[in-house]
Amino acid sequence: MERIEALGYIVKRESLATLKYKEPLPILVLEDMAPFSGYYDMYGVPRADRDLIPRSIFLVVKAFHEQNEDDFIRLTQRIKRLHPEYRFDAIFGQLTVMNEVSQCIRLKMPDLDLLPELVRLYREGGVIFARAREIKEFTTIIKVRKFFILDTFADGILKDAEQANTYYLEMPRDPDWMDFGDIYQNIKNNYEFKSFDAAIGSMYRPCGLVDFIRIYSADISLEQLEYLKGKFRSEILRVVPE
Repeated sequence: MERIEALGYIVKRESLATLKYKEPLPILVLEDMAPFSGYYDMYGVPRADRDLIPRSIFLVVKAFHEQNEDDFIRLTQRIKRLHPEYRFDAIFGQLTVMNEVSQCIRLKMPDLDLLPELVRLYREGGVIFARAREIKEFTTIIKVRKFFILDTFADGILKDAEQANTYYLEMPRDPDWMDFGDIYQNIKNNYEFKSFDAAIGSMYRPCGLVDFIRIYSADISLEQLEYLKGKFRSEILRVVPE
């Protein structure tokens, strides 16, 4: 089994709302209300019971003095180096809030008590956050950078080595979000296996930019992954011009 490391990004649809925190926060923080909804909504899993799903929160950024994603990565590395006891993952991203495209910091952490301290440290590092406000649940498209650690699973199928139940199906072309949404729903509506969530993305490999469909499912077999790879591939070739 080959181990692959690559840098890339994922584009996905998420339902967000202002984070309900135990104390007032000075900045706008959004929480993911229904992660991997294409999978979990198949079973009607109540949100209160989703404790095992990694929590994603988004700190909405108004400006970053350095204006450079590499500088953000260095800032995160410095925070982790100075505070090795802090357990968190932070990546830069982009989302739309109230019809306005904004940058964001996507955080994952096991302990939300760390949040005010991280906000302080990123502020000291030059990040200017959007002001706090109450925003009811809304749907948006999020694009986040990601460092992938993957294992080959089958021809054209990779398995995430860090995130359970997550697979990447290599595709010949990169659909825009509207085309992907139509393809995704068409496949779900015409395939008896429906308990999976899908997103799109790309990663940088030695051969160049590799496009993929990200699949999340705890119940999927290799045969089903092969089927989805073939269906997504044929639909993308049909819809997306060369």
